[in-house]
Amino acid sequence: MSERSLRYLLLLCLCTVFMCLACQKFSPTDSTRHIDESSLSTPPSTPNIPNAKPIVSLEATVQSITEGERIIFSVKRDNRNKNCHLRYLIDDPLKDLADASTGNVSLTGEDLQIAISVNTNFTDGLQGNRDIVIQIALVDQSSCAIDQDHFHLPIQILDKTSSPSPTPSPTPVKGCEADEGLFMNPFSKESAHHRPLGTGAIYAGADHPATRGWLRSKSFNINVGAPFGVAMAQADQSGPLLVVRARPDAEDKIVGLPVTIRFPKGGFPVSNPSGRDGVAIIYDSTSGIPYQLREYSWNDGRPVAGQFKTWDMIGLGHGKSLGDRIGTSASGVAAAFGLLRGVEVNTPGKKIEHALQMVLPMKHTSAMMCNILLSREIQLPAVSRDRGAELPSNNTGHIAYGALLAIPPTVDIRKLDLSEPGMRLAEAIQKYGIYAVDAGGCTNGAIRADQFVSSTTLQKLKVDIPKFYPLIRLVVNSDYSKQQVSGGGAPIAPNCAFDSLDRRP
Repeated sequence: MSERSLRYLLLLCLCTVFMCLACQKFSPTDSTRHIDESSLSTPPSTPNIPNAKPIVSLEATVQSITEGERIIFSVKRDNRNKNCHLRYLIDDPLKDLADASTGNVSLTGEDLQIAISVNTNFTDGLQGNRDIVIQIALVDQSSCAIDQDHFHLPIQILDKTSSPSPTPSPTPVKGCEADEGLFMNPFSKESAHHRPLGTGAIYAGADHPATRGWLRSKSFNINVGAPFGVAMAQADQSGPLLVVRARPDAEDKIVGLPVTIRFPKGGFPVSNPSGRDGVAIIYDSTSGIPYQLREYSWNDGRPVAGQFKTWDMIGLGHGKSLGDRIGTSASGVAAAFGLLRGVEVNTPGKKIEHALQMVLPMKHTSAMMCNILLSREIQLPAVSRDRGAELPSNNTGHIAYGALLAIPPTVDIRKLDLSEPGMRLAEAIQKYGIYAVDAGGCTNGAIRADQFVSSTTLQKLKVDIPKFYPLIRLVVNSDYSKQQVSGGGAPIAPNCAFDSLDRRP
């Protein structure tokens, strides 16, 4: 066979082999070939970004249950890229849970969601409707992240034995302490400072935006004296007349200075750095005039301040309409309005018979993101708000300037294991409430007090406040201009102003 014939035969054989292989691979009648289905992939219903941290959230199908029932809530992650190890904590101030209030939970493997259930106790006796708060936190923050809008969950527990709270008699409630003079008990009976809560008060529910914001924090502070509270002093004829001049390093515009004031006999040695509120009040008992000084400093006997205001000790302590500013706070109220006094809170058994004032966060800082609670709204007794409240990133909360917060009367504060001064503070918040009057720092807000609150009392209150903090609610129907008691209805406590009929025996 010639060389040419051999080449032709070899080429023909190779073509035949390729055709056979092709027929075997693509033949539609080949019933012996199996496809490995595990090699196929379908797009997930929710696209996963490779190696993205799972976002963990918390949810429940109900927002309220009756005591004795089981609470069921779920912890979820939005992808399976990494395992998530968490801890849940249930804030249970009234010991409503039959089961442990803390526990660990892990989302691993194929789990996108895991359900957790806890049992509640049945309370023997009237306890009222109350809230508990469930929160989750990561054990290992390197693997997963928390959904900041869904990491805490308030659940209302309904009292099975509860009927509507007993309605107090519509006749005036008696029982005020003895009148101690205007320095300790300023403002008239018409002032919001003296108004008790009424039986018609409506408290924000667990799903109200103000409640959800409030419960993101755990406690509030007490600002005692300078620079963030208020320093108080009383002068008489024995004291010197001194000129208070404008301080050159004042934070804000100079107002009302210089002014001549009668000081206490030993002076008033309080110092405040520039840029701080530093409010001081000197009450001249001979003339009956209070002198409110912001950014005040004694300055070695050459007193200085940034702003001066005065107001009527027997007046309201706040304005009657928007823009009617009395004091130097953002809301325009007098500095003595709602001020917690050391004499009343330090003295065992002494009642706190007036409303309190509070500062709340309004903006983030350069160092941290804050739980902003103040909104841009204004309601009486507030007549104004902070500068900068209109900025998009500020005042994104749901508590207005002048809003009233209180512990609902259905809460039995006797069951909270409070100290003696803590019990009296909680009782004042339940009967008279707290008004939001100013912006404060990033750390949860604070009640303002004078400089006489003792360190012993302060330490006890710091332990107690987290016990009743989660029970405080916004009074949604508080309307100063239309009500004689806050929220309407019959008063649940006496009005203890110097001119109130409730002072009669």
